[in-house]
Amino acid sequence: NFNEMQRLLSERAPNTKFDTVVFEKQTLKSQAQWMSDHDVIVAAHGNALTNAAFIRPGSIVMELFPPNYYIVGFFQPLIVESGGLALNWHQGDTPIEDTLANWSSRGSMRGADFAPDSDYVVAAILNATQ
Repeated sequence: NFNEMQRLLSERAPNTKFDTVVFEKQTLKSQAQWMSDHDVIVAAHGNALTNAAFIRPGSIVMELFPPNYYIVGFFQPLIVESGGLALNWHQGDTPIEDTLANWSSRGSMRGADFAPDSDYVVAAILNATQ
């Protein structure tokens, strides 16, 4: 779904530069540098967001949660303490209630593929950059 987000952002913010990264095979130094080099970061909830400690003040970090899995205040405090603006996307109208109702199967939810609402994500990012 990142391709759709890139397409929408390209249309709505034509001067935006995009790149993607997978941190699993990178050194800590290169991960820290990547985070520090970017103004807007969109990432699925997961360990890679511990690198939010390396963002520049004023960076926007949008955390995407899989269905039925929304943990309030997980990486948001780290993002805020690092000087960033924490945004998030979750599926449904009652994410906390959905998470609690499905808590016993949370392990499988964390690894599930999901497709965030591209329009929502792009609109939230553009709104935050205003």
